[in-house]
Amino acid sequence: MNRLRKRILILCVMFLALLSYVAYPSAVTAAEGPENSFVHTDGRSFVLQGEPILLKGISMGNDVWSNPSSAPVSDHDEEAFREIAALGFNSARFYLNYALFEDDAEPYQYRQEGFDWLDRNIQWAKKHHIRLVLNMHYPQGGYQSLGNGDRLWTDRENQQRLVALWSKIAEVYADEETVIGYGLVNEPYPVGVTDAADGVRVWKDLAQEIADGIRLYDSSHVIFVEMVMAVKDPKTGETDWNLSPDARFVTIRDHNVAYEFHTYDPHSFTHQGFDWAGEGGAVSVYPDDELYTSGVSWLSFDEAGRVKTGSTGWQYVESGLISVKNRNTNAVALCFQASGIGAEGLVYADNLYIDEFGEDGNLIRSVPCETADYYGSFWFWSQNGKGSGVSGNRYGCDDLHCLCIKGTTGDANMTAVRLEHTDGHLYKVHGYVRVEKAAGSAHIALRLDSYHADSIHTGSEKQLRQSLLNAAALSGQVNCPVYCGEFGAGIHCFEQDRGGEKWVSDCISMMKENNISFNYHSYYDGAFGLYYDSKGKRVRNDMLEQVFISSLR
Repeated sequence: MNRLRKRILILCVMFLALLSYVAYPSAVTAAEGPENSFVHTDGRSFVLQGEPILLKGISMGNDVWSNPSSAPVSDHDEEAFREIAALGFNSARFYLNYALFEDDAEPYQYRQEGFDWLDRNIQWAKKHHIRLVLNMHYPQGGYQSLGNGDRLWTDRENQQRLVALWSKIAEVYADEETVIGYGLVNEPYPVGVTDAADGVRVWKDLAQEIADGIRLYDSSHVIFVEMVMAVKDPKTGETDWNLSPDARFVTIRDHNVAYEFHTYDPHSFTHQGFDWAGEGGAVSVYPDDELYTSGVSWLSFDEAGRVKTGSTGWQYVESGLISVKNRNTNAVALCFQASGIGAEGLVYADNLYIDEFGEDGNLIRSVPCETADYYGSFWFWSQNGKGSGVSGNRYGCDDLHCLCIKGTTGDANMTAVRLEHTDGHLYKVHGYVRVEKAAGSAHIALRLDSYHADSIHTGSEKQLRQSLLNAAALSGQVNCPVYCGEFGAGIHCFEQDRGGEKWVSDCISMMKENNISFNYHSYYDGAFGLYYDSKGKRVRNDMLEQVFISSLR
């Protein structure tokens, strides 16, 4: 019986897809929505009862990351909806996990417990005048954001189950005006069929199939389609992160659709201090004048004098004047190299600078890469995967901070891109290095590395604004709303005057200026929430609360 039901559903979806070519000849045509209490799209805006509405939301995370099979009652209660309404929010992006509605052992059989839990939250939201965007944060096949959900893309059965589940949700809530719409998949991370770039097509096809399944039962709610986060090569398993905003943007045929993006720019600021995000050693402030790049490719290097491995104490290392010879260079970096130092080896670096000189040889500026006042954004690379590199070791030359590379047995380094390259200019790198227990054959040096970057932004505020302007431009191209489904700053951004509250305030202000509806991540989250975990207790971020009060009311 289950197989028969599945086949009937698939045939219906295929039939609807065929009709949609006739019903919606343009991939992004927005029809006028019904003048009732449903939120719908009209051109670049969301509309409610004939008037434009800016969605101001915050996420309800619902512990989706742990893949719970029972209702996550400890995440929030009715009081949370009352509280966010009082702060000035009018909506919430409500995270769903498929396992609350369907068991892998019984596909296509839906659990009433999941719908009862969702019904209860809808009633709480309605009571406090909050509308919900239902978002499939953890679909069949696995959580997407970390690149561990390949089975959604490689197992056709998981895709069919996702289509069927969304169709069921649409059938149940087709007449529910508290629901704004349906976010099909959070941060899709598709695996291509032929190569990585093909992953964009794979997501586009699946998004269209899900939307067609929803429209079998529900013509009123908004469908939210996200940009791809990254794409994966089916042969090598390698990820391509360097897609342009245009390439990430996926459109479907539908009369009531919005396109979703997320922004955490700059990542080294918003995710600072979190090892799971690759920013465990980052310490950053907002706003700043740091150089931010995307689509970076290494080209070549010029080396300063080598460090003596047998010496003790801090050694000063300085290069001569360096003229960059690779004509494709548009950014330069300071590289701290510690290759082959051995399993017991330790090498420290501190007070690192790049000096820039004009063609006449006069100093233009001295740019800090790692100092007492600027800790930098270094990343570690090891050719053979051995060893580690950290920023923040309490063993500096003249303060409690420096870089440290340890245990490398092959080629390895830590690098930070710090300057946009100007043709004809000269550069010098210098700083202090300390060596302990390194092999006599180790190669330790400071270098100037040459890079080509697809895009360069100077200053975190400028980078943030540019990412939002890119989204607004895409909205204009398709004449549909764009929705910032996630933006947020981790708890470390609010420590020691680093500017987390300024970043959140600027985000909200810039999105208002550009008619971009938005959603903060999140109400309760161990790292990013209005409420977060500290020493086993749930604690409120009072600085973040004040930003919401001043920016939303």
